[in-house]
Order: sequence, then structure tokens, then C-alpha cells
Amino acid sequence: MASPHKTPRPMAAQTPRPDPSYYVVVGSFRNWAGAFHVAARQSHGVASIVAVMRNGAKTHRVLIGPFDRVRARATRRLVRGRGIRGAWLVRSCANGRGKGCMDIPKT
Repeated sequence: MASPHKTPRPMAAQTPRPDPSYYVVVGSFRNWAGAFHVAARQSHGVASIVAVMRNGAKTHRVLIGPFDRVRARATRRLVRGRGIRGAWLVRSCANGRGKGCMDIPKT
């Protein structure tokens, strides 16, 4: 008795997952208390506070994310629509090198 042969099915091509390395900056403050106040009011995602050196002074940035690029842009539009007009995007890059990059510590 002959056994039926199964024709192998082609494997579906896997779409690369979006890179969740984008953050929406919703504020930049000289003091931690100001950053904390804004971070506590965010409802667009989990906010974190990252200290960065800017022109020789410590600045505390309030970030929402990480997101892939498409979601980050959508979140930025939402945040701007809710009154934080100066929100901008940054990308987590090794050593913070490159345009629009920031060294964001993993939490």
C-alpha cells in the first residue's frame, strides 16, 4: 500500500518587527521636580525621566515610550493635540550618537 506524500507548504515570510526605539519627549526641565510633575500627569503611556547633559548643564527630559516609528509619530500628534505643542521624537542609539539620538538607559 502506497503512502500519500504530503507536499511541503511554503513557509510564510516573516515581516520584520518594528524597532521600538523611539520616544516622545514631552518636556525638558532644569529641575527634577518639574519633570516629575509632568511625568505624573501623562496618560499617553508610561513616562520616564532621563537626565542628560546639555550645554554643560543637567537637564531632565520626560519621555514616553518606547515605540516603533509609526506609533511614536502618532503619539506625538496625540500629545501635541492635547496641548504639549513642543513634543518631539528621539531615538535610542548607542552612545547617543547621531541626529535625533539619545543614550536612553534600559529600565
